[in-house]
Amino acid sequence: MTGKIGTSSISRDIRVCYGPRCAPRSWRVGREAEGLWLLQESEGSTVYTLAGSSPVCPRCGGELYPLEPEG
Repeated sequence: MTGKIGTSSISRDIRVCYGPRCAPRSWRVGREAEGLWLLQESEGSTVYTLAGSSPVCPRCGGELYPLEPEG
């Protein structure tokens, strides 16, 4: 794939990875197209593009869990 994928598809959906390399790390997640996910580290500017039925952590491949609201 060539060209730049826009970050406008990245939503405010925050998911968290609790993998051993991440301990924990949060990601903003958006769906670019069917089976194509955009992930951006909450404190970073790098956008990762992943293909799959659901998004996984781009650092360790672990499952991403929805961020539980504080309350």
